Amino acid sequence: MQDYLKKHSIEIVDPAGEYYDDYYAVFFLDPDGIKLEGMKYGEKHEKAEAKHQSKGHAKA
Repeated sequence: MQDYLKKHSIEIVDPAGEYYDDYYAVFFLDPDGIKLEGMKYGEKHEKAEAKHQSKGHAKA
């Protein structure tokens, strides 16, 4: 997302990064100067759960 924002000359206030465990975000300003957040979370946990299930373990 950060690459898209840069490509369109959108001001990034806090760069893309892992802000908490398995929580990734980039903070930017909209045209009115309001700070917005683009984020993604849970991917590591989902992959770990899928791997666990593929070994024949049932989800609790």
